[in-house]
Amino acid sequence: MSVKKSVLEKKTTQELYQYLNAKNSFLSEAVQYAFEILQSRGENFDEHETERIKALIEEREQKENEQPAKQTYWDKNAVEDDSAMPLYSQRVIWIFSVLFGVITGSILLAINLAKLNQKKTAFGVVAFGVVYTTFQVILSEYLDKINFILTGRTFLLSALGAIVLHYSWEKFIPTDFKYRKRAVWLPALICVGLASLIIFAMIKGY
Repeated sequence: MSVKKSVLEKKTTQELYQYLNAKNSFLSEAVQYAFEILQSRGENFDEHETERIKALIEEREQKENEQPAKQTYWDKNAVEDDSAMPLYSQRVIWIFSVLFGVITGSILLAINLAKLNQKKTAFGVVAFGVVYTTFQVILSEYLDKINFILTGRTFLLSALGAIVLHYSWEKFIPTDFKYRKRAVWLPALICVGLASLIIFAMIKGY
């Protein structure tokens, strides 16, 4: 499920009523949960209001099944709803894989899968990242040894690994799963920091 009911259960009654307001852009699933939670709290809705809410949920479901023209392929399932599950987007995973190595992209994808209770699959994705990165290093050393020159070789090999991660997302995460984009400042800070240390070590000849 793209919305956790437990998240909404922590909200106040007044906050939950905001989900039933047609002017707000919450997911149909979030509206449904808010309605159910309010009812469980003893809130009463007359027949007219109940029908309005049901119609709102159906309208949202229809819109969610349509791909917005303004969204790119990478962001087609991203929504701005704080009740939706936060995941690292496909765009972020692709960028990290190309810039910082496939192992970083595999870790971000694995975090997503773990949040979706696919822990075995998450482990497999990380294992792929480790194996592919090892293969990439060995292949690069071999190409250097035979003096094979290929412009942008590192980025090209990383992009090939990123393609595998992309298809892994498509296979293991439902195509209609709605999520909100997770902040990337922490993994970005870690990757930049590690990259800086590696570059510093190379310059110093460690």
